[in-house]
Amino acid sequence: MPIAAGGGDRATALRVIGYGLQRKPNDPWLLTAQARVYMQIGDFGQAAGILNNAVQRATTADEKRMASYSRGQANFSLGNFQQSADDFDSSMVGLTTTKSRLEATLWRYAAQVHTKQDARAILTKDLGNENLYEWPGPIAKFLLGKMPAGELEVAAESDQTAKSINGKCPAAFYMGMEAQRRADKQRAREQLQLAQARCPTTAPFNWAASAELKRL
Repeated sequence: MPIAAGGGDRATALRVIGYGLQRKPNDPWLLTAQARVYMQIGDFGQAAGILNNAVQRATTADEKRMASYSRGQANFSLGNFQQSADDFDSSMVGLTTTKSRLEATLWRYAAQVHTKQDARAILTKDLGNENLYEWPGPIAKFLLGKMPAGELEVAAESDQTAKSINGKCPAAFYMGMEAQRRADKQRAREQLQLAQARCPTTAPFNWAASAELKRL
């Protein structure tokens, strides 16, 4: 679920979005873009507050899904894991295909690793019988225990879709989260540091990996 607000001069981006919000106050798309710039500069608290407003102001299913998905990422970095998991659940309302739900399902898994819920059991219930060959399906197969880490690395480097979107970035992040689930802190630290190196600073996986490393 990619959302606009890329790299470059964040101050300029915030200024431009601010002009847009003067013309269209409380527009959920602009609010979400504004929040994602704040996430790029590490102000997840500010971002979460803006996204609360975006969710409340959403009038269409797409607007609510977009704002909820981004708020889930902000809450993850803040350590609000149950709220994060709930946000990713909300971002999937109305989506009926595995492909459309997969990215949010994986993010929800990452959040649930830190809750009292059994992250793998929930993932198995949702995806255990699905065809997961299409990227990022191999990540889910790994998290389900159906693919070794080495094969996931190969898939991240050889799958055409994965290659086009830097699949090695989320692969490292989710290998780190699986290590977290198993309480293997050394492996988690290694994989999360790898995610930091592989993922650009504009990527939510970079932000999430950085937040996780601070918690280890």
